[in-house]
Amino acid sequence: MFIDALRGVAILMVILVHTSHNIPELTYPSLRFAQYGQMGVQLFFVVSAFTLALSFEGRHEKHNVRNFFIRRFFRIAPAYYSAVLFFFLLRGFLQAADNADLIFVWPNDYGIANIVANILLLHHFYEPANNTIVPGGWSVGTEFVFYLLFPWLFVKINNFYSRYGLKRTSYALFGVFLILVVIQLLLRKIFNIPFYNNSFLYFSILNQLPVFCIGFIAYFLYRDGVFESMNYQKAIRGFFICTVLPLLFWKDFRIIPVVSALSFLYLMIIFYKKSVLCSSALVLVGRLSFSMYLIHSVFAYQIGSKLYMGLLSQTFPPVIALIILYTFVV
Repeated sequence: MFIDALRGVAILMVILVHTSHNIPELTYPSLRFAQYGQMGVQLFFVVSAFTLALSFEGRHEKHNVRNFFIRRFFRIAPAYYSAVLFFFLLRGFLQAADNADLIFVWPNDYGIANIVANILLLHHFYEPANNTIVPGGWSVGTEFVFYLLFPWLFVKINNFYSRYGLKRTSYALFGVFLILVVIQLLLRKIFNIPFYNNSFLYFSILNQLPVFCIGFIAYFLYRDGVFESMNYQKAIRGFFICTVLPLLFWKDFRIIPVVSALSFLYLMIIFYKKSVLCSSALVLVGRLSFSMYLIHSVFAYQIGSKLYMGLLSQTFPPVIALIILYTFVV
């Protein structure tokens, strides 16, 4: 149950940051708080790695790896393909609305290469298709690349953890993180690939893989009883520190996702130990989180912007308008 609740927190964070884009008048503290909602995607990644590890190690099948890929594909593909078609039609009709002589216009960004890359779920590797066909679809592409790596990656890290323990595994993963940062710097230097928040390189598995690995660490701690034994106040302190640091230093987006992932590890412990946080409403939102993620942009942008400009901006101060608009979108 606590996993579904955390998925609920993740999608509510994502909706918050996208809803806030409609309100440019937000003060600095409220804007920064809303911006942190972007890290809801990293919470999804941590929870994903955790649940995949839990499921993979708990299954004893003859064709475990093959069955893993089949299950992952059918968990993501049907809904994602529906979103591809939905946004194709939506954008075509919206673009045609500017021309009274046309009913439908082939939408921008829906070139054949972009569509094929998304259908194959390989848009992670092709920048023009990475985040254009389905809003926020970059995370699905990154997640799918992680699926491709998962069976090999989990076995290697699990074996290393079993042999050397948590401390050395953490050092090893930190070393991997540094290597990935160096690779990104070389790509920027040699191929002039820019790195900034929400850039192609930011979305890359090179930048997001350490976040998934923290999900593995969370699973090992859960499996070994650390979730049960850890002091609740210690978890609160860890979550607070690792949440405040990105808010104070909202600059280097090679580091912010990893530090945020550490805060989510502590958040998992908090939700595990305090079942009262896992309300039925939050659990329900978590179970619907993938479909909410795929379509929430329609409400956050197309409808939300009109609602804000047409009514809320004229009636309420920015923070109150954000709360009302956010509630509507959710």
